[in-house]
Amino acid sequence: KSSDASEREIACYSLSNIVIEDATAIDVILKADVPRTLVQLLCDAEPGVVVAAAEALRSCSATPHNREALCDAIVKADCFTPLFNHLQTVR
Repeated sequence: KSSDASEREIACYSLSNIVIEDATAIDVILKADVPRTLVQLLCDAEPGVVVAAAEALRSCSATPHNREALCDAIVKADCFTPLFNHLQTVR
């Protein structure tokens, strides 16, 4: 959780790449409660961070390893509220 938007954005993209290269990283991601942090970043003031967080969530949920547990964690982190709020502002 950096105060620098570019660091937050790079961290999200790095997480996406890690999951793509090693699907078993999902286990560590779940233990560290990373889905909650990514969901919080969906409300970031910087659009690039929001896009990167959404991409990281997509990458994580697209991997077959432990997908159900990860998707449960994303939903429990209330991903729908920031997504809905974002869609309201895009209209």
